[in-house]
Parts: sequence; structure tokens; C-alpha cells
Amino acid sequence: MQTWRERAGAKLIFISENPIDTTLDFLVDGIVELNQKLHDGMRIREIALTKLRGIQIKKPSYIYTLNKGIFQSYNPYDPYDFMSSDLYNNNNINNNVNQTERLRRGSPTHAPSPTQDHYIPSGYEQLDEALGGGFPKKGIVLLETQSTIHAKVTLTLLAGIISNILRSDNPVLIEASGGIDANVIMSYLRPYLLTEHKKDLVKIFCTGTNDEHPSDPTKSQYQNAGNSEKQIQYFRDMIVKTRRNYPNKLLVNVLGMVMCHRIHQYNDASGTDLLPFISSTADLTLLMVRQHHSTELNLSEMADVQLHLTSISGALVLHSVKPETQPYAVVTDRSAGYPALRLESLV
Repeated sequence: MQTWRERAGAKLIFISENPIDTTLDFLVDGIVELNQKLHDGMRIREIALTKLRGIQIKKPSYIYTLNKGIFQSYNPYDPYDFMSSDLYNNNNINNNVNQTERLRRGSPTHAPSPTQDHYIPSGYEQLDEALGGGFPKKGIVLLETQSTIHAKVTLTLLAGIISNILRSDNPVLIEASGGIDANVIMSYLRPYLLTEHKKDLVKIFCTGTNDEHPSDPTKSQYQNAGNSEKQIQYFRDMIVKTRRNYPNKLLVNVLGMVMCHRIHQYNDASGTDLLPFISSTADLTLLMVRQHHSTELNLSEMADVQLHLTSISGALVLHSVKPETQPYAVVTDRSAGYPALRLESLV
């Protein structure tokens, strides 16, 4: 409070623990309320601006943290900050990759290894610590994004996770669906694919109506068959082939809502549960869906880790529902010419 007084050039600050008492409201130039509220089970600190004499209040509330005893508030996120490198000043992007990795406070201390314990680092150190070491190997991670959050945000978060997987030359299979085609996905991954070898590690397959371009080596030579069984068989063959080509590496799947529905339909039609096959062949499966997805899929029940990406007072917040962790503010950094994220504890 003393810091605020000095910055504002104020002479007095009145502190009241009873916001209902408005006796002094007409005397002061500004009124600020500090609250704690529950959002989706998270305890979130919120600062509300109810009066600023002579100043228009364009946004009345912000979330904030007191992490390490320091007050830090968070502005509403801007989708423009999450534009891919292809669309946002990428002249020297390759030269700045290492710089951004150093600046990312959420970056991991080490890359994942096939022989490393029972966890695969997420690429965000604070989240890994809260989860006991990262994502469980052979596990399923469900990332549910609030429907109002732009898809660019999810892609940026995903790029941070995948970049950490690629550090140790581990292959990644990614489903292009939900109106996001392979070219868009690659535009977010390109800053981390500095060699042809790295590019070969990323395989993108299409399950929707997006057209494939056979000339692109990073994308599978597959046209939408319009048939769940054929798509499932293709997916199975792709996993087996990748596992065979990289027997001593971690294999990570990234699946969207379309493939989740395909798997559910296949299980119902064939009476065969495909998940044991996926879990036994791949080392980690990420399910990227929108919140309020169809409950018949039982995604929450099958997930080992369940993450929620939400917007509170316009700011981005990530937290794990299963296992439960503290929430984190999601902050973007474009200093290297492309979006990279870091997590800051909301305490």
C-alpha cells in the first residue's frame, strides 16, 4: 500500500475491512477493493476499481497475485500476441530461439528421455513441479480450453510442450482438426524445427475435411475417408510405423475432438477398446478439446491429468483439476519474434 501511495503521489490511504460502509467514499479520490473469489474451484485474488476521480474506468477488475510477496496484476490477453511466426515479424526468428528458451521462466530444466523415471516434462517447470515431475509416462493428458479462448492460445501452449519433446529427438503425431489445418500447426512449431531432422519428427494427420498437400513431408499422405473405421486403422498403422522407426525414443500423440469421437464410435461399433493399444504403443497422449465437450466420451474419467485453460477477468489462467494444483497466470513473451509462454503462480 505504501508503494501505491508513493507512485500515486497520494497523502493518505484509508483501509477498511467493511466495504459496505461507504462513509468516506465521497471524500477520497479513488476506491479499490481487494477480493478473493472462487472460480472453478480455484481461489483467485481480484482487484476492483470502483472509483478513480477524473479518470474513466475502462476495465473495473483484474486478477492479481502476491507470489513471493510481490503484487502483480494481469491484463486481458490479446489474441494478436499469439499470432504465429509466419504472421508476425519473423525476420530473425531462428537466431532468437535459444534466447527465448533462456527467458522462459516456465521452461524445463531438462529434456524428456525414454529412460527417465516415470514422467515426461511438460516444458513448463512450475507445472512439472506441481505434478510431481511432469506428465505420467504412458498416461493420458486432457487439456480443456474455455470455448471463448482463441485457438491460437492453445496452439502456443501446445507448441511449448511439443518443443520440449523434440529436444531429445522424440517423434510427435498430431491430429489436425477443428478448423485448424496442418499449415497453421506448422507455423507455430516452425521456430523449434531448425533442421530437416527435427521436421521429420513431426507427423500431422488429418481427420476432418481439411485438404492434405502430399508435397509436404511433415503431413501424412491421407485424404479424409469419411469413414471412422478406415481412419482408426490408418491411425493405428501410423502409430505402429512410427514406433517401429523410433524404437528407443518417446512417442507422443496429440489428438483433437474429431479423433476422440472416432475412437468412441469405433469402440461402440467393434466392441474393442482402442485406448489400451494407444497407451501401450505411445508414451504419452494429449487430448486437446473445448470445455463442455460431449460427456458420453468420458474423457475426464480416462485422463490421468486434466488441465483447464480459462479466462478470468480477461486474463488467461491454467490449472490442473486432476491432480489438483494451484492456478497459474499464462503470460506471453514475443521478444524473439514468436509467441512463447511462461506460467506465474497465482497465490
